[in-house]
Amino acid sequence: TAPGNHQVRLKAVRILSEGQVTGTPKVDKDIEIQIDYWNLEKDKLWWIGIHVLNAIGHILFTNSNVATASISSNPAINKKYPIGLLRTKFIIPKLLLNPGQHSINLYINNDYGSFNILKKSDIISFNVLESNEIRKNYLGEWIGAIRPILRWETIQID
Repeated sequence: TAPGNHQVRLKAVRILSEGQVTGTPKVDKDIEIQIDYWNLEKDKLWWIGIHVLNAIGHILFTNSNVATASISSNPAINKKYPIGLLRTKFIIPKLLLNPGQHSINLYINNDYGSFNILKKSDIISFNVLESNEIRKNYLGEWIGAIRPILRWETIQID
């Protein structure tokens, strides 16, 4: 009865921070998303995609387990998967999301991403909490959907 079909079935989606399952990660800690699923057909390649949404349902970003969307080498990219239980995971870097409620839409597609085998909106939600450590330099509310850390510099030009 797990979501999916005769090719792939979803087992679990979980949020981790600092190695612990949580629904309330802090803004200054990495957020790991784990997706466990059964591959039921030999030599299949699954495209796992996500949308991360804010509290009012706006998509903040989308990503997937393809080479062009990954900042590190993934040995499983473009390789056929064996039959069995698999885990695909990714990290939302610390200090990217602002505090507040977020949710994830999950997609599992065939190897070219052209056919949705599984599509689940709001598969999991989590509430990013503020960090007291970050609040040292700024007392107001951080405005915006994301909170990137950027490289700033000041130079004398005259």
